Amino acid sequence: MIKIRHFALLLSFTLAFSFLFLMVEGKETTYGTNFRFSNEFSSQDAFKSLNQIYSSYPSHTDIPKANFTGTYNVTLFVNPDNAEEVIFRYLSSAQSSVFVSMYTISRPDFNQTLIDLKTSNPSINISVLISDRRVGSTENRDTAAAAQSLVDTGIPVFSSTTDDDKVDGFYHAKYWIIDGKHVFVYSGNWSPRSVTPYEETFSSSEGNRDMGIAVHDAPDIAQFFKNEVWEKDVAVANVWSTTAIKASLNKFNSSKVSLKINSPQLYSPIFNSTNIMGEMTLSPMFTPDNALDIHKAWIDSATSTIEIQNQYITQFDDNVPWDDDPSPLVRSLVNAHNRGVQIRIQVNEDSDSDDISEYLANKGIEVKWMGNSSSSTDGWLSDTHNKLLIIDGEATLLSSINFGENGFTNNREAGMVIQNTNVANYYLSIFDADWIDGEIPPYVVITDTTTTTEEPITSPYSWIAVLISFFSIKIIRRQKK
Repeated sequence: MIKIRHFALLLSFTLAFSFLFLMVEGKETTYGTNFRFSNEFSSQDAFKSLNQIYSSYPSHTDIPKANFTGTYNVTLFVNPDNAEEVIFRYLSSAQSSVFVSMYTISRPDFNQTLIDLKTSNPSINISVLISDRRVGSTENRDTAAAAQSLVDTGIPVFSSTTDDDKVDGFYHAKYWIIDGKHVFVYSGNWSPRSVTPYEETFSSSEGNRDMGIAVHDAPDIAQFFKNEVWEKDVAVANVWSTTAIKASLNKFNSSKVSLKINSPQLYSPIFNSTNIMGEMTLSPMFTPDNALDIHKAWIDSATSTIEIQNQYITQFDDNVPWDDDPSPLVRSLVNAHNRGVQIRIQVNEDSDSDDISEYLANKGIEVKWMGNSSSSTDGWLSDTHNKLLIIDGEATLLSSINFGENGFTNNREAGMVIQNTNVANYYLSIFDADWIDGEIPPYVVITDTTTTTEEPITSPYSWIAVLISFFSIKIIRRQKK
């Protein structure tokens, strides 16, 4: 009888631990009908799973994940402090080529600069790719006018494909390649709000917080952007139609435009651009091909701090409430907080931010809004159009990607991961200043700030293990009788 009891006891524990092992090893999370993904990135196939599952259409590109490691020279810049000076300085100095991918061109001296380059140097190769549509009617009108003025000067303009089998969203990327060796990646459009002029007579009513990076003398990275992305996007694009809105061309006949300033004062620049040359790893990322995987992997890798500054954070499924985890990235942020990572998130103050701000705050995550009222420090800097993620003060993710379903799964977006502490410190110093000047959402009440190191066991396997143990004990007791 003793041997039978021992055998039953051994069998019960073996089966119980086997089921518990299966529960942990194959841990998955399901969001609605299509929201299923692996928590592990142990292989290349697993690493690609998020983009494959969430994307609503098959991308016409299969952009590889590439890491460029070496000594690189980069310029870091920020709007409204210094973006105008940096961007126009390099753009106006182009010698052989300029290739642009831009969502909106609504500041007229951008297309005028390209026209001047072509006029003074007819052999220069300039081409522009724009989204075939934009959210706002004003953006559509102004970008159409800019495109037409370029075409009239002999500069090719392409609008993104409208083929439903190739794209289901906007071409929202903001990058450009100069002379085959300088690559600019930016969160903002070529607009007065995202590349803000210094002159009071040439400004919009408000300025955006945007961030960018220019990688210099890097033909390897420039070739990657051009061959893997720009040329493939142009290959399926449409040549700009001459039926653009002619009436708006008058706006672009002048190199400057006067727009009314509604705020009582202009923003006083605080930050300078900076050049950093050093050892770093640069990793381009694009949607819908790989950026969702990359963002989640970096969030999952965080051990100490995460800073996020983004225009907004929205659900991947509008029909699923936040409590049901309708976003793999927000789930990763909550998990990071639960394992002790300090997280700060800053978004715009608007109705789109209400639900997520309250949800994150109630999970114990610090959330602030970008202040929308003028003050002695922010002037008329009231919106963050930025798309920034900093991990552990070491890795910086800059892109055009808003934290929502369209940004990660439907649109063409572009970004860069920069692994360098000095680079991270530059952007972190700006984030810290905006954080101090930010606003705590007034309605947020933190109801649960408890942190745990492990997620609760909710898998059905755990109940199977409990039942096995229960019946095994019953067998042992019966044998004792």
